[in-house]
Amino acid sequence: MRYLDLTPSHHSSLLLRSKVLYNLNHFQSSLADADNALKSRPTSAKAYHRRALALTGLGRYEEALISQCLAATLDVKMSFAATTSFRNEVSRLLQRFFVPSMRSHISASLSSAPYNLEVSRRRRRRRQIHVSRNIGSSDCDETNSSCGEDDPHVVHNARHQFRRMLNFTSASGTIPRTNTRLRSLLDRIQQEVQKMKRAEHKVNFSQINPAQIDIADFDCVLCCRTLWRPVVTPCGHTYCWVCLDRCMVYSSSCPLCMSPLVEQYRSSYRGSATPIPFSLAKRSVTKFLEAAMQRFIPEWYEKRRQQEVDLEPSVPVFICTTAFPHVPCPLFVYEHRYRLMVRRAIESGERQFGIVQPHTGKSRYSDVGTMLEIRDCVLLGDGCSILSTIGFRRFRILTRDEKDGYETAKVEYIYDEPIPKDYVHVVSDMHSAVLRKAIKWYESLTDDIKEEILRSFGPMPILEENWEAVADGPAWAWWIIAILPLNQPLKVDILATTNLEKRLKAIGKTLDYITGKLRRSQQSCVVVQCEGLPTCQAIDCCQRTTSTSSTSDEQTPATDRTEFML
Repeated sequence: MRYLDLTPSHHSSLLLRSKVLYNLNHFQSSLADADNALKSRPTSAKAYHRRALALTGLGRYEEALISQCLAATLDVKMSFAATTSFRNEVSRLLQRFFVPSMRSHISASLSSAPYNLEVSRRRRRRRQIHVSRNIGSSDCDETNSSCGEDDPHVVHNARHQFRRMLNFTSASGTIPRTNTRLRSLLDRIQQEVQKMKRAEHKVNFSQINPAQIDIADFDCVLCCRTLWRPVVTPCGHTYCWVCLDRCMVYSSSCPLCMSPLVEQYRSSYRGSATPIPFSLAKRSVTKFLEAAMQRFIPEWYEKRRQQEVDLEPSVPVFICTTAFPHVPCPLFVYEHRYRLMVRRAIESGERQFGIVQPHTGKSRYSDVGTMLEIRDCVLLGDGCSILSTIGFRRFRILTRDEKDGYETAKVEYIYDEPIPKDYVHVVSDMHSAVLRKAIKWYESLTDDIKEEILRSFGPMPILEENWEAVADGPAWAWWIIAILPLNQPLKVDILATTNLEKRLKAIGKTLDYITGKLRRSQQSCVVVQCEGLPTCQAIDCCQRTTSTSSTSDEQTPATDRTEFML
């Protein structure tokens, strides 16, 4: 036990020495080591078990029973509480605890009984011996088994009188029905359990010399800062979770030793080991290192934690295009920063991110966007991916930030204003009229355009039963806005609108403008005059009008933009 001289409060060493001392019948010393082990770790089931054994050797059965009960309570994994030896030890303790009290209680009852059976038996025996001596007969010699206390008649009378005594004492209340000693034992066990629960939050650490602690031992070799959410690789190196996550975007090898990050999965078939890819999402944070940093360098750990809290983003932002609620948005992701963003969104389990429209202003992208939910992800061989997403909520950006190359932002979600009850019929009439216009315009498109729309955006959504109470309005309206030939700034303005009536007016005016322009172009197009010519400006105008792409602002002039929003 030379190790205990260097660290006197080492838990495992104290338990081992307590066991050795118990086997040597040094119960008092074994009890002292078990108590010291409990001081270093108050919730140790093994320490309570060793204490119970030492108390049993000392004859303190009540305290031993309490310690065994606490050990069984703390043994969550049932490592020893479910064994036969443990049950036998508890049974012997219960027997030693209750049997002496029952014997003393019965003897006290016999002495206090109105008819003493022992005195009567002794008197009868002396009387029989005296009679046999006076008669001088040989009926009561040593070989005769029918004399004295072995007489069946005498034994029968003794048993009968003993039963009468027991019935009398139980009826008179001499032996109580409730065991006060057992009740006091259970009360003490309950008190100790409550005390133990309070002690779980108070961990007593041994004193460590601060001069022996080097802060650099807890630094990450990648970011040169204190480890945050440390993760240990299969090769034994430790990094910050975020730092290793960034490195795995470009390489699946360890940044220090360059060994492949794979885990050896041992198969039950012939003991073979099968390498499987290292998954950082399934790798838990090393709790031992976190506890060590909180104990040895609490100031540096708190400073590092505060840095991560201050930089913690709310929503990852994909700068790409304008998406709408309830409308599918297929994406092809090829940039490294967005590949990292998508992988983190999938591994975290949230499977969502924000998407906004870029512009050439100082802020680089719009203030209003849509949250997308990842429905499916097809990972290509070169690291790129094809995403199937759908919009489900609108947001407005409050503050902007950046993380690992991609944008992040803290946002607030926006919803439509509720429609007043006295104005529902007006909005309902307008909704029906605009819906008929939209269906008529969509049916007038060519089959090729319809097929392209179905591939990209799916079919037109079915009208909801309570569309006026939906937070973002009816889904078909967003679907129509997504396929209308509008420029992107105008789509962003419509996305930011929280008034359903204004949004329906914008859709209706846009449909009137497109159908009116198409009608005028068809009337001015004379097929006879175009016969034999290589191109026809009127036909080209009709094709541009029915196209669903938003390539230029010529399809929706800037002068008409304010008119749509009225």
